[in-house]
Amino acid sequence: MRPTRRPFKAVWSWVRRQPPKVKAFLAVISGMVALVLLRAIVHDHDNLFVAAEAVHSIGILVLIYKLMKEKTCAGFGQSWSPACGIGYGLWPSMVLISEIVQTFILADFCYYYVKSALGGQLLMHLPSGVV
Repeated sequence: MRPTRRPFKAVWSWVRRQPPKVKAFLAVISGMVALVLLRAIVHDHDNLFVAAEAVHSIGILVLIYKLMKEKTCAGFGQSWSPACGIGYGLWPSMVLISEIVQTFILADFCYYYVKSALGGQLLMHLPSGVV
């Protein structure tokens, strides 16, 4: 067997050959490692924002690279998202969790909006120390 020139593709093909339980285990471990790294790295929310922007920029650069090299981005979402390989069982729970988080964010916004409106202020101010 000759060595592959693309290590990511070799790892990805290995992951794709694994049974669904192993894929789910790898996804859970990857998520836990990511959360631990975020907790260890991010001490200031501004750093989290910068990290999110950096990841977004890397994704855009990968898309540009793929478009320039292969002249297409067909299959981009399927080939670059490892969580898609673990089956349909995880997807609904991830959607539910994201909806719950989004609902709490909206409820928090509405609370402060109503509080400022009832206080007679049309301009909303966040409490000190929030941002």
